[in-house]
Amino acid sequence: MNFAEHSKEVYSVDYNTVNKDCFVSGSWDNTIKLWNLQAAGAGQTNASSVETFDEHRYCVYSTIFSPINGDLFMSCSGDMTMKIWDVHDISSIQTARVHNYEVLACDWNKFNEHIVCTGAVDKTIKVWDLRNLNQHGAGVVGGTSSTASDSSICTLSGHGFAVRRVKFSPHDENIIGSVSYDMSLCIWDTEQGSDNALLEKYEHHSEFVIGLDFNLEMEDELASCSWDETVYVWMRGEEPVPTHEENENENDEEDNEIVAQFRQVLGLARGGGGVEDEDEYEEDEEEEEDEEDEE
Repeated sequence: MNFAEHSKEVYSVDYNTVNKDCFVSGSWDNTIKLWNLQAAGAGQTNASSVETFDEHRYCVYSTIFSPINGDLFMSCSGDMTMKIWDVHDISSIQTARVHNYEVLACDWNKFNEHIVCTGAVDKTIKVWDLRNLNQHGAGVVGGTSSTASDSSICTLSGHGFAVRRVKFSPHDENIIGSVSYDMSLCIWDTEQGSDNALLEKYEHHSEFVIGLDFNLEMEDELASCSWDETVYVWMRGEEPVPTHEENENENDEEDNEIVAQFRQVLGLARGGGGVEDEDEYEEDEEEEEDEEDEE
């Protein structure tokens, strides 16, 4: 069955682990779509989304369902915001500007439905308590946002470039894994506070590291994947084991050109940036509109 309503590249998909027939997708078209397998109907080739959520003003990089409350999911975007949604409402129930650069990653704590984390182009991971955002004037209910930089529980610094993926451990509520365009994987313990949270840093990949996951059965084991065409399985404190090695014969000029274009488009290469502030974001948006008018 095809789920093909997005008008640009789809960047994220996540199944609801509570209401297991639902999943959400996020796209470069700035929208999030909610899909329901039962609503799609048996025998259909093309499915229709149940709902479209269109508050984000830039690419939606990540969409994650709450592992505890099946009605809630979160999203993060290049518009520098994190949003909390209820599947029964097309308007976000909470919005906060959580970084001053593009937000590329988010995840929900597996043990506490109020705790989430975000990762961004500013090289940091921030941990948030959703109950405290409003108290600090950081985020307000009803889709309005303002800067939330002062209300995070902690800020984790240690990556050299943009943070591409973050993941809470399913075994320990204080442990977070993250991967970055600095080609590394980091393990953090938020209980140690911002300054001492970094437990381990692994740097075996030779290109962007774009994904990671924890082993549900083995507490200290996790895997990472990279643009270097490898998957590494890591056991904390030990050397990683490559499960799929790079084929050097496949590295040709075309592959290198694709990587270069990717870095240029996102502005996330070394020395690159992302959207730094609202003024810069609005200027970029106006330039795009002018180019479309000229065409």
